[in-house]
Order: sequence, then structure tokens, then C-alpha cells
Amino acid sequence: MNPTPPIATPRLSLTMMTMSDAADMHDIRGREEVMKWSVKKVPDATPEVTTNWLQRFTSDELSDDLGPRVGYVIRELSLSPSITPSASSSSSSSSSSTSTSTSTPPTPSPSSSPSTPPATSIPEGKVIGMLGIRLEAHTSPWAPAGQKASGKDRWEIGYILHPLAWGKGYASEAVKGVIGAWEGGVRDDVGLKEKYVRARGGQEEAAAAVDGGVWAMVNSENGASQKVLTKCRFEGPVEVEVEEDGRVGWVFVKN
Repeated sequence: MNPTPPIATPRLSLTMMTMSDAADMHDIRGREEVMKWSVKKVPDATPEVTTNWLQRFTSDELSDDLGPRVGYVIRELSLSPSITPSASSSSSSSSSSTSTSTSTPPTPSPSSSPSTPPATSIPEGKVIGMLGIRLEAHTSPWAPAGQKASGKDRWEIGYILHPLAWGKGYASEAVKGVIGAWEGGVRDDVGLKEKYVRARGGQEEAAAAVDGGVWAMVNSENGASQKVLTKCRFEGPVEVEVEEDGRVGWVFVKN
């Protein structure tokens, strides 16, 4: 995974995903209501499954199904005081890669109440979601039919949030922040470009065969995610993908 500087939005901090986020990520990826909308479609069965996925995503591996990429974990900004939000919610590609240092508060003493009500908020310092942009090769098994036919690779954005973070506008805020950073310099990072050339066998001509903009594919029944993309000025659906199991995916793009 390519190193990137942190991003701050009015309410959120986004920092590079690391192995230390494995437990928090499993609390998200292990949920059926979250993962049913993903390409994977099913939750991670065990913490080890999430750890293995995270280890691969944060590594330097390059393959047809895992191209050059940037990945962020999302926290509420008030819980990550070392990052100051900016009006543009973007970052410079010349900044050094850093991670926000956050501490989880001490676990409160058990309540004397015979029963504990279900949690209604995420504990302080806990990851509330993840967001990444990765290169989807046209040869990838996950590439939609329209992309395969075009013969061009695409930069694709994806995101998931903990259910307790739904309905607060966090997804739209995070996507806008990352897109701002992407357009502000992250996509032109030398390291990211070098990894792409290497992923395409060192052929600079092949590395030029990339569709413009940032792409996204969402389930046709996932209205909430479609609203996020629309708020962030994505256009679509520009393509429709029918999967083998009958699920329909809608492709959006932001140029």
C-alpha cells in the first residue's frame, strides 16, 4: 500500500490503515449488515480472516486483483486531536506519511445494573470505518464487463462504515475528503505511479491506459451508498453489471 499523509475533514480524521487497526476492522468486517453490500458479500468469519486481509492490503503486493492502492481508517476528529481540519479537507502529496496517535480511554468499571443496554455509540478512539482507492485492472476478476471491454484500468473507490456511524453523513464527508486529497496530489504521487508501472510489467505505455476519474460500483439496492456518491458529485449509473448470482451493480464515475 502506498504511504499517504493524514486527511482531516470538519468531523473526521483519516489516517493510513495499519496492522494495529485489525481488531477494530474485524468489528466492522465481521458484520453481515455491512459486508452484504461488499464484493466479498459475506462477513469475515474470524479475526484471523480480517488480519490476513489487512496484512495483504497494507503490503506491497501487486497483482491483477490487488493493484496499487491507498487506504485509510476513519475516526471522529474530536477523538484524534493531533490532526487539525482544513477548509479544503485535502492534503499535499509532498507531506510525509504519518499516523494519528490516538489512545483508547480506560475501560469503565462494570455497571451494577443487572443488564447492560446495547451500545448506541462507538467507544472513543475506535475506528468507525475504512475507505480506499485502488487500481482495478481491466484483467481483474472483479472488473465489470464494461471495463473489461474497454481494456482500460480504473481507479476505484470503496468504503465501509460501522453501523453505529450510519446516518450521520460521515460517509459523504470521508469520500469528499479523500477525493479532495486525491485530486490535490495523492494520485500524482511518484511512488504510486511507480507501483502502477511495475504492476503493468514495467510498460509505461500500458500504464497510460487508465480511464480518467474515480470510479465506484454499488449494489442497485443500496440506496444509502448511491446517495453518498451523488452528494460527492459522482455521475451514474453509467454502466450496469449483472453478477452470476443475479445481483445488479451500478457503476458511478467522478471525472
